Amino acid sequence: MKRLAHTHACQIYVLNFDGLGGPRTAMNPELVVDRNICLVGQNSLPGRNPALYYVLNSKHISDLVLHAIRDLKVEVVLNSNVLPSAIATNLAHRMNIPLVYDFVEYYPQSASAYFKNPLAKAVASGIVQKLMNYIIRGSSTVVTVSDSHAKLVRKIDPTKPVHVVPNGVDLRMLSHADLNRPIRHRKAGARELSLVYVGSVDEWVDLEVVLSAVGKLNHEGYRICLKVVGGSHGGFYLDRLKSIVACSDFRRDVQFTGFVPYHLVPQYLRNADVALAPYKKSIKNDVTPLKILEYLACRKIVLCTPLPEIKRRFGDFLWFYDDAEDLARLLRLVSSDRPFMEEKLKHADRILADYSWDKLADRYYQIIESAVVNR
Repeated sequence: MKRLAHTHACQIYVLNFDGLGGPRTAMNPELVVDRNICLVGQNSLPGRNPALYYVLNSKHISDLVLHAIRDLKVEVVLNSNVLPSAIATNLAHRMNIPLVYDFVEYYPQSASAYFKNPLAKAVASGIVQKLMNYIIRGSSTVVTVSDSHAKLVRKIDPTKPVHVVPNGVDLRMLSHADLNRPIRHRKAGARELSLVYVGSVDEWVDLEVVLSAVGKLNHEGYRICLKVVGGSHGGFYLDRLKSIVACSDFRRDVQFTGFVPYHLVPQYLRNADVALAPYKKSIKNDVTPLKILEYLACRKIVLCTPLPEIKRRFGDFLWFYDDAEDLARLLRLVSSDRPFMEEKLKHADRILADYSWDKLADRYYQIIESAVVNR
């Protein structure tokens, strides 16, 4: 959003509905403080249960969206959510304002992650699916982060204009001087590795496989230190992982940091030998993950599960594994022949430039401008 305001002459009003409970340290106010960006509305009633939160705040959300569309004289509504987006879709249609739907993730699966009960998960997924379909059909155009999700949108509405603008990376932020200072490399065969995972700690990732691989190597005499950097939405998946670790022989070598300020992420990456992207095979995960781009920008060996979109875009720069034994094999290889594993990183720069936020902001602005012109 800030990139868009910096690179183009436009005024952006951001309507904030993030009132769900939990740590707020992951939010960086610098992302929205800008002379071209105005943050509107932070007075929603807080709550940890998302269903209850949206019920309690539906009137507040509707009033705020109506105020923005009617009184702020906006030319286009860019929306990215479920219930607020459905409200915006309805109101913008009544006022003949074009809508761009930023379909950044597969919302039915994201919504179900807040619930542990299977019935609650199914209900949440079904309701969100219906709302998402309504928003897609009512939008002027849809922007997705992957070709896979673009196909999903076309199945819902074959007539809808769909544009793919993948997730990007802030190359300037990830090129701090600290990242360029020499790091003490371990000797080959030292049988000690530091692993890091950065991202949401929820059921769409498979950190159990990672813990299983760490356990295998621990029994072989390796010392594998793992940092899990990020918080959980539903909470129960994180609790399950902590229970597994608490009963393990390597519990002292696993750290769960919770949410951290975004500007600290490069430091966690800098101090790791290996960065992990342990995605489960699902619709939600077939995307262009921001974390992989950040890993590559920090010159980390990346071990990842083989999802089609990720393999197509980044296959030349990553190492893929299928299960715990396969992951343990790759970690042994990092320990014994690190230069060989780092060989894939030599040409990562040639692709990172195409995923810079500045370049992607230009593409996004053209899409928004087209939606206004063709209203």
